[in-house]
Amino acid sequence: VLADDLVELDLTHTGVILIIIFLVHYAILKFRYHDASEVRLRKKIEEQSMLDGLTNLPNRRSFDRALQQEWQHCLRADSPLALLLCDIDFFKNYNDSLGHLAGDECLKKVARSLRKAAQRPTDFVGRYGGEEFVFVLPNTDLEGASKVAKSVHQHLLASKIQHGASEVSEHITMSIGIAACIPSQDDSAMALLESSDKRLYAAKEHGRNRSVADEALEAMLDEAVADLC
Repeated sequence: VLADDLVELDLTHTGVILIIIFLVHYAILKFRYHDASEVRLRKKIEEQSMLDGLTNLPNRRSFDRALQQEWQHCLRADSPLALLLCDIDFFKNYNDSLGHLAGDECLKKVARSLRKAAQRPTDFVGRYGGEEFVFVLPNTDLEGASKVAKSVHQHLLASKIQHGASEVSEHITMSIGIAACIPSQDDSAMALLESSDKRLYAAKEHGRNRSVADEALEAMLDEAVADLC
């Protein structure tokens, strides 16, 4: 009888131990699943914070990060880096004539056209702000960047987005400032951005619906500004 009692006691202990092991194992699996879910959620939130909510293109924050990363990469590789700053021509007129909802739809269509112009996996295209968009083109010189800008104009023309309030075309067009350099320790990504911004201004000053990659035009504008000061 004592032996039977001992066997029953051992079986009871074994059952309790198995239950404890099962509960511990279940708790570990649940914790890991919860932890993995949190990681996925944080990653999703991080990804969404880097996208423009309207066009679903990378936003200004994403551009700032991409520009610095590509600048450092091209600096180490001693390879060229190009930047395109693009602005929709007379977009204020578009909003004023058709309303902001139509303007939002227009921005979405423009974004789709710009995606087509960024053909390499390494090409970055994002919304810089408002009606401005930007390309970051690693391993690309001024000639290569000019070809991308030409592709932007072609894709926009093919999209045929009506713009009755434009002063240069019946369709949506863009002015583009193009700049490129081989990054060095004596220069900065901000200087490249400023150069593309000056050339965008030159494109607007010389009639819009065009790209400017000419340093001479940039210098002329600098002189004109200096004369005004």
